[in-house]
Amino acid sequence: MLKCLGAGAYFAGCLMGAALNEALLSLVCLFYQNEVKSTKQYEWSTKKGRGRTVQDLVGSWKLDQFIRVAEELSWVPSGVVAPEYSGPLADVYKEIAPVLNPSMTPDEIERSAGAFRAAPGPRCFA
Repeated sequence: MLKCLGAGAYFAGCLMGAALNEALLSLVCLFYQNEVKSTKQYEWSTKKGRGRTVQDLVGSWKLDQFIRVAEELSWVPSGVVAPEYSGPLADVYKEIAPVLNPSMTPDEIERSAGAFRAAPGPRCFA
């Protein structure tokens, strides 16, 4: 990630940074399985596939699901993003979302981008 940023490959650096955060949060979820089982995200995920293990669920989650768990368990502070970055983050999100998740509808993208503007930080994925 740092080499990408140093080389001016900002998009690649950001993607690697997101992957780093996703990997870290997945490991934390596996380490704190009992706490994860107490979250709304876990409860919602188990409705789709009863009998799945925590490992199976964590292996199927995306970054936004990890962020929901991390926020609910107070692993990520709610004021992590400075307010002056909310607009630019929303704009970048609208550009990147269709690339990272082609199945997202324009309404879903706009809703998520709007969440960045309203409350930047972990709650933007709620």
